[in-house]
Amino acid sequence: MVKEVKKITFGGVVSWIFGVFCILSVIGSFALSSYVAGIIWLIMALIVLPPTNRFYREKFNFELSKGIKISIVIVGLILVAMTTNTDEMTKTESSFTYTPTKSNEVTIVSKSFEDFAIICDTEATNLQKQDLFKRKFKDQYVEWSGEISSISEGNKVQVKHCPNTWTSDIIITMKSDQRDQLLQFREGDIITYRAKLTRLGDILGLSAIDGETIKIEEKREETPTEIIGNVMKEVEPETKKTQDFKFSSNSIVNTQNGISLALDDFKYEIKGENWGKLTELTITILNKGNNAFQPKILVFLYDEKDRKEEWFQTKAEIEFDMWQLEVGEHVTKKAIINIPFNDLDLPKKLELALLDAYEFGNKPIVVVEKEFLAK
Repeated sequence: MVKEVKKITFGGVVSWIFGVFCILSVIGSFALSSYVAGIIWLIMALIVLPPTNRFYREKFNFELSKGIKISIVIVGLILVAMTTNTDEMTKTESSFTYTPTKSNEVTIVSKSFEDFAIICDTEATNLQKQDLFKRKFKDQYVEWSGEISSISEGNKVQVKHCPNTWTSDIIITMKSDQRDQLLQFREGDIITYRAKLTRLGDILGLSAIDGETIKIEEKREETPTEIIGNVMKEVEPETKKTQDFKFSSNSIVNTQNGISLALDDFKYEIKGENWGKLTELTITILNKGNNAFQPKILVFLYDEKDRKEEWFQTKAEIEFDMWQLEVGEHVTKKAIINIPFNDLDLPKKLELALLDAYEFGNKPIVVVEKEFLAK
């Protein structure tokens, strides 16, 4: 009787090594709460491990080819890499342990948030904000004061600095010895903190680590009489303004579905023999529609000599320092712009399109037009 000789192949060894690596990666991913990555590692392990392949072949009478296995592994590794990068952005250094730094060893580069007030400027570009952050604040310590908007697990404190911020401007990972202090605070308290700034994101804003509490001012609870009085002060004048509001007789107004857009005034300058530039627009928006929205204006300027595709090119965008324009409210803004034009002998067509900044697709709510001849 001849014993069957078991053949050990290179492919089999590689399958075992990679399969065991996948199993270890599953354990590590779940330990770090990266569940999606863990599931992907588990799928790859079930595909490459020889015992699972033998099980599929004997129980279900099928077997994946080597090419299909390699393709699945490549796609899986790409997905794991993408998932890991996403987790790093959203968790903002939460998986690291920070070594506490003594106060007398720290250099403070700023003691007022006004030094970085550009983050509150809605008309400043992301490039301008990132440039200032990288030059003066990245990996530097600051001592700033702001309003606590949230405190969560992991000793994470979210703080508001800008007056129009809806959630927070900075997420601070506080030191581990700060937990007992954090348990005493409430949303709305004013905190003065020391922390090391690490990054500035376009969506999440500032991130900081190594946070320490310097000072806390508790939010004083208003009495019922004060609350009612403040509400009346805020609501009654606004209601009166809305009821009495009328557009200027010189305004160009268009209304769609209860929402009105008005071009109240515009200014331009003649800069040369055959060219000039649009420098200022005064715009009013009145919301008598059914829903609140965040207003945004797209500006178009062209003449008959321009190519058709240039007619639809946005020359400027105007944003408003507000979260939403509520039903019944109106807002007026004088915007400084810089839109050049030539061929002064040709009439220019100025178009303003009102959008909801949070509505995808740039679908206009209402449009106003003005034709003028620069003289």
